[in-house]
Amino acid sequence: MKRHIEAPVTPGPETSRETRQAPGAEDIVITRGPRARQTPDVSPLYRLAQKDRDWLLSQQHVRRILIDGENLNTIQNASGMVYLIETGWLAECEFLRNGRRQILDFYLPGDLIVSSDKFSDLRGRCIESIGPASVLVFDVSAAQPDPRLENIEKQVLTLRAEAFGNLLVNVGRRSAMSRLAHFLLRTDAKLRVRPDGDESITVPSFVTQSDIADHLGISTVHTNKTLAKLRQAGFVSQPGQAIALLSRERLEQLRE
Repeated sequence: MKRHIEAPVTPGPETSRETRQAPGAEDIVITRGPRARQTPDVSPLYRLAQKDRDWLLSQQHVRRILIDGENLNTIQNASGMVYLIETGWLAECEFLRNGRRQILDFYLPGDLIVSSDKFSDLRGRCIESIGPASVLVFDVSAAQPDPRLENIEKQVLTLRAEAFGNLLVNVGRRSAMSRLAHFLLRTDAKLRVRPDGDESITVPSFVTQSDIADHLGISTVHTNKTLAKLRQAGFVSQPGQAIALLSRERLEQLRE
């Protein structure tokens, strides 16, 4: 069913505290603050002004297919390119000296990546596919300097800054439970804002718990245990290896 929806905001009293216990799980404590923070960073394509979106989609483009683990840099690395994620997930990664991976952000269908001399470039950035993916590559170099392209580039960079700000706050200042709740709600909001978004699945089966752990800055074992607690307490279900949200309102409370 097609819907256009924003991430829910949970109203409530100034402070309340509720404990929910599930069989076989530790107590999950939900703290409700004065206002749950609304997830701001939905997919850039659907936050663009309609005129800018229509202009971009009217530009000449090609569809490129990425295999699992392929770096976006292997497609094309030239100025004046805009990449629109059509299907699948991509991950922006940094690798530590010990070989461990930190996923800085996930790119989902509807996300935009800009490569231009003025604003951004793909050089030195590892953006790789998680499972098969398709990307629309727009060559807008001939359109420069066009105010619509500049609007798109500024919007993408603003959302990128918001995403990294969220990562710093949520990885640095939250418990593993809150980190996972935030990740699920943010992902859910980005997928549901699409006109053809699927409400039933938030995290598809090709995204592994290791991928999630590398983004949240915790171990795969810790991620597995935390996800099990959320499942046992009725926050999520796991059809196959995917993750589906059962109670967005309760997750909003848990995130805070």
